[in-house]
Amino acid sequence: MLAPLLIDQSEERIGNLAESWLRDEVCPVVSELVDHPKFREATLWSVNHLSQDQRQPEWLLLQTIENRLVRFARDLLEIAETHKTDTADEDLALLRYIANRPWVEMASAMDFFHPSLNLFLNVPDPDSQHHNQFRQHELRDRLGDSTRECSQIQRNTKSHHIEGV
Repeated sequence: MLAPLLIDQSEERIGNLAESWLRDEVCPVVSELVDHPKFREATLWSVNHLSQDQRQPEWLLLQTIENRLVRFARDLLEIAETHKTDTADEDLALLRYIANRPWVEMASAMDFFHPSLNLFLNVPDPDSQHHNQFRQHELRDRLGDSTRECSQIQRNTKSHHIEGV
């Protein structure tokens, strides 16, 4: 395994070790597996099931979750504004943000090849507050498909903000 070799190594040495490991150990295995339909199916699962273009049941479930989060934020915002609660301005702003659903989609195929930790907004985030909060999360798996994990981070972040209010 590569991880134990990385302790107390220079960046250049780590890069060389990673390159050798990929070339000598990973690539030969992938070369053998790439022609197998089950391997391709498993590798591309998130792109084929969580992408907006595909409209699979899993994507529809994500849409249901998103819609419920947005509806819940709208309901909380209406209660706070109608009943003049002592909800903090920061919390109200966060509820407005979620209630307006400014993101394009929570699961993005763009995260498959390179996890961007991006919110994929369809409106600007003027002070980058939401992007900065979202980017504080660290991905568990640095290599491979990050679509599911990035999507989960987005859902958890929004749920956490709503629960905090």
